[in-house]
Amino acid sequence: MSDDIVGEAESLVVRSRNCSEKIDHFERKYGTELASLAAQAKQLNEEITNLTRKLDKQGRKGDYDAVSLAARRQADVAMNIYTGAGPGGDLRRYAHGGGTKRPKWFLLTTMLGAKTNVMSVSKEESLAIKEEYHSFRDRSASIMTLFAALLLYLWHRATTSDPSETGLPSFTPVVMTLTQIFEVWLAFFYTAIAARENVLVVNGSHIRPWWILHHYISLFAVIVIITLPIDSTATVSFTGPFLLLMLIQGLVMMMQNRYQRKRMYARVAVGKSGAMDVVSGESSGAAGQLLLLYPLLFAFQGFEAFVGALVVRGNYHALLNINGYLEITADSADLRGCRSLTIVGVIVVILALGNFHSTVRTILGKRTFARKAKSQSYANLQKLSADQFAAGTAGRKKK
Repeated sequence: MSDDIVGEAESLVVRSRNCSEKIDHFERKYGTELASLAAQAKQLNEEITNLTRKLDKQGRKGDYDAVSLAARRQADVAMNIYTGAGPGGDLRRYAHGGGTKRPKWFLLTTMLGAKTNVMSVSKEESLAIKEEYHSFRDRSASIMTLFAALLLYLWHRATTSDPSETGLPSFTPVVMTLTQIFEVWLAFFYTAIAARENVLVVNGSHIRPWWILHHYISLFAVIVIITLPIDSTATVSFTGPFLLLMLIQGLVMMMQNRYQRKRMYARVAVGKSGAMDVVSGESSGAAGQLLLLYPLLFAFQGFEAFVGALVVRGNYHALLNINGYLEITADSADLRGCRSLTIVGVIVVILALGNFHSTVRTILGKRTFARKAKSQSYANLQKLSADQFAAGTAGRKKK
């Protein structure tokens, strides 16, 4: 009995050593091949991009012929395969995060460290990360809309009701405390969505830098809002417009998540978007944006800039008051609130202008692309028709 136990233990030692050696060999081979594939993917992206630019430059000069047109189409096919149409999925994740070089994304390196690799080698895992990002946006949009609407109603009741007439307290401190809890959740939301977008970029998603920067700026604004004294009259007055902004933003996100995702899947199917591309930011446009949503986006951006300008106009005077900077005074709470709100107002205006600029760039880019495609197609058709006519004439002369 004892000999059998010893033999079994020795067998486990041998099997464990063999398994460890196989894993070590696999990791060494995997690391070498991954670095090689990352270099190939990066070089392939550069070559496809250079060829596309060369052909586009040739097309702008009017030098397109049948061969150039065929080459341009093949370059588009190559880019579609590179961005996710092939069996290996989106190859941009290897160019962005593959090999031994780690991407230097601010939020990832700050929270996880510079040596942490968040790239997923599996195509299925990368797509699952994208779908989880969309699900997070769906849940967050619902939470933002629901709680912003509820708090806006409570704020309106607290600021308009007269306790002497109703016989009930206004519950203003309770409403402001609940609003602060909502603001803490907003800080979590902006941090989480920025981190998820950083991970998506590493795994091949095409996300505009402004979207991620927008979330960084929004996070800073929310942190400033959290520090506002709830007993400040300026803070209480600002809470209503702030909650209304969050309510509208939540509704915009819900519409984008519902309608634009369907359009994104269609664009991926026809090769106009990569498999890892995501829907646009919650307050700016992107490629594949439904035309119906542009008026809504512009209206929201205009209202956002209007609210920010009003906040700055109504509170900037506190910055010019020297009281309360170094000592606590009787009106220091309101002074601190006004000063912080001035900063928040400036940030809101910056966000509105940035979102407006991003949306306008999207519209102009789509129109420019459509105009070039139409003009090039017409020019190519004329040139090909002329070549065919010349070839036919030459053939008849030979006969």
